[in-house]
Amino acid sequence: MEMLVSNKARDALYRQLGGNHSFILASRTEDNQKLRDRGCCAKGSYFQIVPIYGKSQKYNQSVENEAFQFFTSTDDQAILGEKIELDYCDDLNSFILESSGGVVDYNMKLKNYFFS
Repeated sequence: MEMLVSNKARDALYRQLGGNHSFILASRTEDNQKLRDRGCCAKGSYFQIVPIYGKSQKYNQSVENEAFQFFTSTDDQAILGEKIELDYCDDLNSFILESSGGVVDYNMKLKNYFFS
């Protein structure tokens, strides 16, 4: 599995994560997954970025990227596919996650970073 990160997204992650370049790309709870199927597009309704500082047993699927260490779960990997892209929207102050099937999340925040 590979993730392309745009220059804008890379710069935003560097600012927000500081010296830590490891994080989990995690889907939201089961309840939110049901909302996703109904077309819900509220902030963070699909995926979130969670900084990590060690290994995780559930999120052990490595996502290839030169600048960052990304991990996801086996279940989330099935949703995302093999090639995903992360971009950043200055207007929304959030990330955009896309896969080969189209946009996965339009307004993804870094968990515990934004308080809006």
